[in-house]
Amino acid sequence: MVKLLTAPPDPSIPLRLGFAKVFLPKAELRQWIDDATALGGKWKTEEERQTLLRGSRAEALLQIVERAGGSGQLIDEKQLSREVRYVIAELLESGSAAVQSLRGEFVATLDVHYRGVLAGPRAGFGNISFGSSEAGPLLMIDWWVS
Repeated sequence: MVKLLTAPPDPSIPLRLGFAKVFLPKAELRQWIDDATALGGKWKTEEERQTLLRGSRAEALLQIVERAGGSGQLIDEKQLSREVRYVIAELLESGSAAVQSLRGEFVATLDVHYRGVLAGPRAGFGNISFGSSEAGPLLMIDWWVS
């Protein structure tokens, strides 16, 4: 269970996920892009590689926002690429986002479930899902595949 923000961050990016609105912190996304830019496209450690991935995914999300007309426009989940969904998952998992239910109430906590399925000794997959009883299911991303 993850504790969420109880009001949208300012400035925020509003998304429609399932039956809820999710508000992502625009400043944090810009910081991720700046951190990735500072590396100059090169990495030596796994942490630096993750920083570059995070920055490119944040950049992709901000490009979707710009194509939709800029900040404040509600972005529908159909517009979100698989890569961008990892940014959303990271912000939800860290508690840096706010979630508003269909009734207009902000959700205090979010359930995060890690699931793994083995189909044999060397085959399987895992996913991470996010949701709550108030907001319903929000997002599911691939975690691992073998």
